[in-house]
Amino acid sequence: MKHLRSFWAASLLILSFSALYVGCMPEEEVISDATSLELLVSRDTVIFDTIFSTVGSTTQRLKIFNFNENAVVLDRIGLGLAEDSPYRVIINGEEQSSIEDEFIRGGDSLLVLVEVTIDPEDQNLPYIVRDSLVLEWNGQQAHVKLLAWGQDANFIGNQVLDCNTVWRANRPYVVYDDVLVDSGCTLTVRAGTQVFFDAGVSLLVGGSLRVEGDSGNMVLFQHSRLDPEFDDVPGQWGGFLFGTSSRNNVIEYAHIRNAVNGLYLGIPDADTLPELVLGHSIIESMSSNGLIAFTTDVYVYNTQINNCFQFAVANLAGGNYGYDHVTIANFNNIQREFPAVLLADNVLLGDNQLLVEPLTVTLRNSIIWGSEDEEVLLDNEGGAPFNVLGNSSIIKSLEENFPGVNLLFNIDPAFVDDTSYDLRLDSLSPAVNRGIPLPINDDIRGRPRLVAPDLGAYERN
Repeated sequence: MKHLRSFWAASLLILSFSALYVGCMPEEEVISDATSLELLVSRDTVIFDTIFSTVGSTTQRLKIFNFNENAVVLDRIGLGLAEDSPYRVIINGEEQSSIEDEFIRGGDSLLVLVEVTIDPEDQNLPYIVRDSLVLEWNGQQAHVKLLAWGQDANFIGNQVLDCNTVWRANRPYVVYDDVLVDSGCTLTVRAGTQVFFDAGVSLLVGGSLRVEGDSGNMVLFQHSRLDPEFDDVPGQWGGFLFGTSSRNNVIEYAHIRNAVNGLYLGIPDADTLPELVLGHSIIESMSSNGLIAFTTDVYVYNTQINNCFQFAVANLAGGNYGYDHVTIANFNNIQREFPAVLLADNVLLGDNQLLVEPLTVTLRNSIIWGSEDEEVLLDNEGGAPFNVLGNSSIIKSLEENFPGVNLLFNIDPAFVDDTSYDLRLDSLSPAVNRGIPLPINDDIRGRPRLVAPDLGAYERN
């Protein structure tokens, strides 16, 4: 009898759940075939910024909305050029050039993903690649324009460059894997050249790098993701790595952006001649350091180094460094743990050994600024000769221990707009006409310096 009651209880429970399930089932959707039924598309045009040929784009999205009470069946969603189209559409997780009889409930929507891979056209200038997404329902038709700028490029990667290689401005270069300038060889990059690096890729310099930009045609080095949302994202490629055999490097009018380290050098030698001369250049938006050098000789002038998540400039384990008319400024949107500048006679190696070498640094007519209270760290813990001297410069430092003459501590240089990284000088800047005469006749843009020059990279004239 007990088992019988259990049986009936279980049966009633099943029946009650069945009734509940039936009660929750939606009524059958009514499909409208009215020729007046309207659909709304979230975009009338899908535009891709410059896409390098043979390299796939990022994915763009659009939605087709059915705001009507009843359902509708899309007779067809397809590309105008069908199988000949460089575009791809992905609907319900399937990639195809056309799909038929796609059902959209009343008050619902359909997500469509669009991608493109562009075939080379053997052209130096960018070119437009067009197609359309065609929607057909209830005798109606709508078109969504698909537009992309294609750009043919020179693709380079995973190789040792030929000696005396020259990169020219007629087409961009896309570096998809590390490349090496071998010892005793030179890579020359002409004015106006654009070089784009894939994620994690570095340019390794064992020989010489000569960047020959000019005031009207800077040389661009940046990541290969050209979508606007990636424009200011740091750490998207490795940067420049100069090995111990590298010599006679000259970089003029270069714009280096969005790497891990902009310039990374470790070139110890017995003399004080600069292994790198850097002028008229911008290094910005690095996830680590802008210019980091170990026991190296470097001269920098008319250059802006800004917005690096660690150090904008780090000179470690000694070396000889000169900075004239340089603007160093870190204004990061995240909390930084480091000042803008680190000058040290030592560095801790991987085996916990301390490498110590004498350090010589001169800073003239320059600006060190940022969003932290202390933007300079002087580290003489190694006990080596430590010859750091500033002259006629603005420095943000609570310690005010930077040696030198005519230094302005903690006086705002009054940049035009540091929030947008416009580090030109405002008309009321205390840096105007504050410098001493140096054998530098122009500024970062190639504009003439006055007899009493302004501090930093920019002359206000």
